[in-house]
Amino acid sequence: YDYVNIDDCWMNAEPDARKKISPDRMGPFRDAGGRLLPNRHFPDMKGLADYIHGLGLKAGLYTSPGPKTCAGFAGAYQHEADDARLFAEWGFDFLKYDWCTYGAIVKKPTPIDELQKPYRLMGGLLREQPRDIVFNLCQYGMGDVWKWGADVGGHSWRTAGDLGFELDRIFEVALKNCEHRDWQKPGAWNDPDYIQIGYIGNARGEGLPAPCGLTPTEQYSFMSLWALMA
Repeated sequence: YDYVNIDDCWMNAEPDARKKISPDRMGPFRDAGGRLLPNRHFPDMKGLADYIHGLGLKAGLYTSPGPKTCAGFAGAYQHEADDARLFAEWGFDFLKYDWCTYGAIVKKPTPIDELQKPYRLMGGLLREQPRDIVFNLCQYGMGDVWKWGADVGGHSWRTAGDLGFELDRIFEVALKNCEHRDWQKPGAWNDPDYIQIGYIGNARGEGLPAPCGLTPTEQYSFMSLWALMA
């Protein structure tokens, strides 16, 4: 692999009695100048990216076009240009852009131009930065994203919903993903969700990673399928 990617929960969250978020992950979303603030688990984002680069790897990051991420942390809504510049300043090479709370902003059913709008905006902003940043469209396959993902600046796009922690739908997801092969080419990839092999976390986000529930042969099949589809 080439990338070490941080997913949700590196920013600050607002207090929410319905969610079990630790106090050290809570705080203001942005400073007085609108600059996005990482939480206390991530005190030096540029230093982190530099460390990853020093290992010969690339660094990836996550946010949402909505006001909040899926887990309730700060999103990029109305701060897209600021955040794109900040991610480049920190030195990140990959951005996963997760639909999440943006769904509450658009009308239902959502027309295709509105599905494309937040990704077209961020895709253009990332192209303006002084470094290459791979752009992953995480919007679960809405509007046949594989047909237009590359046109809005995407390099990969989720073709369906979350594969989930159950790991019992690998072949079903793979077969469905193969239907979209005609829209895939170098630099423009169908993404059937992450490969969850080896040690993985759990759905509650608690404790240390543990071995996944697949046998070694099943893990080899999982990895091989995803490689073959690409």
